[in-house]
Amino acid sequence: MEVGQLPDRVRDFAAYLQGLNARLDQRAGWCGVFWQRDPEGMRACLDGSEVPPWDVVEALLKDLAATLGTGHAEREAARARALYRASARAHDAGPGGRALLADRMDVMARERRYAARRLQELGARLDSVTGQEEADAVRLDLAWAHDDHERATARLAELGTRLAELGPDPMLSEVPASIPAPAPAPAPAPAPVKERKRRPRGSARFAGMPVEEPEEAGAATASAPAPATPTGARFAGAAPGPDGTAAPAPPPLGATAHADVAATVALLAR
Repeated sequence: MEVGQLPDRVRDFAAYLQGLNARLDQRAGWCGVFWQRDPEGMRACLDGSEVPPWDVVEALLKDLAATLGTGHAEREAARARALYRASARAHDAGPGGRALLADRMDVMARERRYAARRLQELGARLDSVTGQEEADAVRLDLAWAHDDHERATARLAELGTRLAELGPDPMLSEVPASIPAPAPAPAPAPAPVKERKRRPRGSARFAGMPVEEPEEAGAATASAPAPATPTGARFAGAAPGPDGTAAPAPPPLGATAHADVAATVALLAR
């Protein structure tokens, strides 16, 4: 969506977000994290060409609470929520809105699977480390993985709600009874193997990354690529999962690891 063609409700929320950002220290707190990890995404949200996930807005309001007090931030939250919902609805109702929401849900599902695997791997590693320095590093990674999983879960729920609010897909409506069903198409003959194409899925602002297109019929099945290095799931994205299975819940950690993670997450929240 080009900035010059933004609906009024989108411009209203973008203006609010600009004002909120101006009141925060852009080098500290969650605001600093977002600007460091995805400056292009932040600029896209401030100019209205993208709608940030609601958890990002909530994080900025937490920064505001640390600056101006909890009471002020709570009053701001009600206004922010109303402006945000109106902006999201205007974005979603635009051309391609439904497909974009579906793409982002796919990206978030893969990101949540990746975070779940990271929690399992790091939890097992924490139980085996002996040095204090290494243990501290693993605890920090665990805290971020926990944050990744919580954000991906919240974003999946939000995207699902926004998609449901659009109603049934008119492209999937039933064919009128007066039109006969087409005859089954003959089975296609095998296609030479073609080079896999890659295109961005979702949005680069919200964990968009190159994803392989399905191969043409008859193409040889290749082994799944190794996950890419995550780029920080607090605003941009982490590596995709290699399969299409449902996202698992975070695996249980040992008692010691669970206590360490809880303490580190609390530290990150502060």
